[in-house]
Amino acid sequence: MRELDVVVSGLVFQDLVLGLPTPPRPGTEVWATESHESPGGIANFAVALARLGLRTGMAAAFGADSTGDLVWDTLLAEGIDLTLSRKLAGWQTPLTVALAYDNDRALVTRGTSPLLSADELIPTPPAAETTSPAATDRSASRTATNGPNALVIPRISMVDMAIS
Repeated sequence: MRELDVVVSGLVFQDLVLGLPTPPRPGTEVWATESHESPGGIANFAVALARLGLRTGMAAAFGADSTGDLVWDTLLAEGIDLTLSRKLAGWQTPLTVALAYDNDRALVTRGTSPLLSADELIPTPPAAETTSPAATDRSASRTATNGPNALVIPRISMVDMAIS
């Protein structure tokens, strides 16, 4: 594994977002006015961090299926290190369809829980650098509140990021 600034772990999905003029009703068809496909779930964070210039790794389970291959290849093209990720035979990569309308969304996901947890994908986590909330840099103080799905590895550049 190459030297990384940050490793994220969690569930990855393939997202299909459909922009609708009105919500669908039973027995009717609504034509989408726009659509977008991309990796979702923890992949959103990995892509954002990589685009901010951080050397990013991700630990996630992928199905050994065409959807998993598509998500895997897309993340590699974004520069995400997938050394800690695994393709699992007999398991489908989750697919989420987001129906976006009226400034909100409804989600429908096809899939099941992965066969491996993040703990099984990362048996020995890399040493992490922690930052005190009393740090003078306001972005550094937020680093201490990343939660269980972000692991900050030494040499990280402190970044202030807002994703809309």
